[in-house]
Amino acid sequence: MSGRSRFITAVLSASVLSVALAAGAAQHQAAALEGTWRVSQIKGQDVPGGIDVSMQFGADHALSGSTGCNLFSGRYIPAADALSIAPFAMTRMACTGDAARVESAFTAALEGVARAETDGPSAVILRDAAGVALLGLARTD
Repeated sequence: MSGRSRFITAVLSASVLSVALAAGAAQHQAAALEGTWRVSQIKGQDVPGGIDVSMQFGADHALSGSTGCNLFSGRYIPAADALSIAPFAMTRMACTGDAARVESAFTAALEGVARAETDGPSAVILRDAAGVALLGLARTD
């Protein structure tokens, strides 16, 4: 085998290994997110008492939950070092007061999610692309 062939073989092998590692990291991230979570903070502010904001991440990458007033569903896409939330559907019940403000802040934050950071087995912080904390999650299951 010539030097050039060995080089090409090494580059291809490294590429395959890189793809396999990235896929493994994405699977690990998805597994860490699976389950039901209570949203405890939105952009650094505690969710007011009596307003139940929740998210459920499914093994099939389904995402559903409650904004504290309406229900939503969609999909999440984990990657090696990223997390995307696909556009989601939401019921349209009229919300007022704190519930309306929380729902507005939550949906805006959800649309900006770019990655997830685990903080032990029972806490996750969803961050934007710049690393700003958008949502603080606490496991409920």
